[in-house]
Amino acid sequence: MRFSSKAGIVVGMGSLAMICFIASSAIGSETKDQSPEAVNPAAVAVGESDAMAKKSGKKGKSGDGKKLRAYWKNGFRLSTKNRNFKMRVGGTMQLDAGIVQPSTALQSKFEIDSELNDVRFRRGRVYIEGTLYKLFDFKIQYGIIDGKSGFRDLYVAMKKVPFLQRIQVGHFKEPFSLERITSSNNVTFMERSLQSRLAPRRNTGIGAFMDFLDKRMTLAVGAFRIADDFQDTFDGGSSYSLAARITGLPLYEDKGESLVHIGLSYAFDFRNGDQIRFRQRPSTMFGPRLIDTGDFITNDITFVNPEIAWVQGPFSLQAEYLHTFLNQEHIGDPQFAGWYAEASYFLTGEHRPYNRKRAKFSRLKPEKDFRWGEDSGWGAVQVAARISQLDLNSGEIAGGRMQDFTFGVNWYLNPAVRVMFNYVYGDLLDRPGSENVYQMRFQTAF
Repeated sequence: MRFSSKAGIVVGMGSLAMICFIASSAIGSETKDQSPEAVNPAAVAVGESDAMAKKSGKKGKSGDGKKLRAYWKNGFRLSTKNRNFKMRVGGTMQLDAGIVQPSTALQSKFEIDSELNDVRFRRGRVYIEGTLYKLFDFKIQYGIIDGKSGFRDLYVAMKKVPFLQRIQVGHFKEPFSLERITSSNNVTFMERSLQSRLAPRRNTGIGAFMDFLDKRMTLAVGAFRIADDFQDTFDGGSSYSLAARITGLPLYEDKGESLVHIGLSYAFDFRNGDQIRFRQRPSTMFGPRLIDTGDFITNDITFVNPEIAWVQGPFSLQAEYLHTFLNQEHIGDPQFAGWYAEASYFLTGEHRPYNRKRAKFSRLKPEKDFRWGEDSGWGAVQVAARISQLDLNSGEIAGGRMQDFTFGVNWYLNPAVRVMFNYVYGDLLDRPGSENVYQMRFQTAF
């Protein structure tokens, strides 16, 4: 199913209105009730749990377990005391501004000016996620990305399943690649690397997520129907995919201040003669796509992606290599590949937080949030550099070969607000053409 941008705006505004209503209701009840529990900034009790408990003569048992509290923790949350029911409401806004300075060769090829500039909303999302009856998780996320609206995540999951641990059904990311699995809110640079264009993305299907050895090892597998952005695929030639990712932590100390992450992802797409296309810009969403395979038909695609990351206090390294093998009857069997390597350092002493259960990097919490006054602070500051490459030349397909260098500075004012600056130098390796990109982002995510 597809949604127009007007529908997206309506849904988005409605969701934001709901968030404001819930939050204002919670604040209202907090200010009206002067009991010690009501003025506690961490929780607000609502409902008639105490009265029910007194009436039944079971005070402190079932009544307390059903009591509902509202609080803020990287998003507005509701939870019963026994945690059988939980809900979190949040959202993301990413506003980007950029200047692109293409070389003379690119100006001539794409008929563009010597300097391009733009301001746009890269992403805008709202979501609700939570737990029902202790065993079931759910998430509903709706967003607008580059002017295109639609559901991003829409799934339900059963927890504590024997052996498989967690089974998830719906629309979500295929288990593939450290960079791809890590949220766009938490990646180091404004855009993922060049090679990520080849990686599988969100699709509709079923997956199992497991962890072992005290979360030192994870395994995720899934089967999906290829339907990016919720396109309708009800026909006899629809395509399917299988994906798997296994990761390990040979080193994990001091709650993640020192760690080594290794992993391997594999996916296989049954394309059944689908027409596909790969194209990419340097690490930016501004300007033209400099390399492009054009449309071609393939029967299936195999993806292989090793990954590694090292965190040692404020310093970290991360790298991946992605190779694709395509089965094509008329022009041979093309192969495309890409890789990246990046390094980052926190000038303020923090380290990149790591989610062991999902084997990905997560939200940073600065040692001291940005604020004025007696307890003033400047947040966290991170500097980073990355080299990335993508090769779309193979056999009769001459899509192009590109490399880019990205240098970035991230200022985390608090866990919800980040300001980013990236300089990108993109260079075509098999033909004349290069460009300089200066871009920045204001992001709020909770």
